[in-house]
Amino acid sequence: MKLSKHLEKRFSIHKLLTAVFLIPFFFFGCSPSAQLLNDIPVHSAEIEVLDQNNEPIEGAQVEASNGRKSTTNSNGVATIRFGSVGLYTVSVMADNYMPSNFTLTMPSANNETFTRHLSQQVSYTGMSGMTFGSANMYPMIFNYLFSSFGYGLELDSYEESEMTKWKIITEGGGLIMKKAFLKELDNGKQWWQVALLENESEVPQYIAEILFSENRKSILRYREQVADGEIQEKPVSEGWYSQPTQLTQESIKGAQ
Repeated sequence: MKLSKHLEKRFSIHKLLTAVFLIPFFFFGCSPSAQLLNDIPVHSAEIEVLDQNNEPIEGAQVEASNGRKSTTNSNGVATIRFGSVGLYTVSVMADNYMPSNFTLTMPSANNETFTRHLSQQVSYTGMSGMTFGSANMYPMIFNYLFSSFGYGLELDSYEESEMTKWKIITEGGGLIMKKAFLKELDNGKQWWQVALLENESEVPQYIAEILFSENRKSILRYREQVADGEIQEKPVSEGWYSQPTQLTQESIKGAQ
């Protein structure tokens, strides 16, 4: 009789513990609940936005690919919140400055501070009625020719002196963009050239040569020529360019 009561008591405790552990299992294991938890902004990162003189830029807009936005304070700092996991693209924009895009991964970047240096824009008008400032020209060049919104999409490697070109159709005519791999130095640094031409034109309206660090992790030098103007060396600061995130071969094949 005593043994029977003891077993009944243990069985009751077992049922209670089972119920306690099944409740969170059901909550976390059910896909809608798991998705809901992933959408809750439990993690965050600080984005520090500075100009070329390391002065804070107040009022810069910071937007992540999860749809969350923020504005930098007087110290040039904005906080963006994220769900528990994922790869996110972050865009930083400010009036009269060239925008900056980069990627981060949560939760490994939780509570981290990312500093972005924005270069002041310059104006240029031309090419098939299209008006450019650095606020849209440089991102367009790198988004079309070197990455697509933070992702590397090259289907094959370039040999030295090889060139590819793209054509963009506009109401005013068209725009041709060229990209050429010039040379790899002994230390792994690479010189690339980009050019913008009006449709049917043989003379570039814009041409630039870019020196990348090894594996194109960052830009070291940038020199450009607009039309028949002088060749100018552009200031390059940290955070001006972010290395594209590389896709898996399976993902590339799927896209093809």
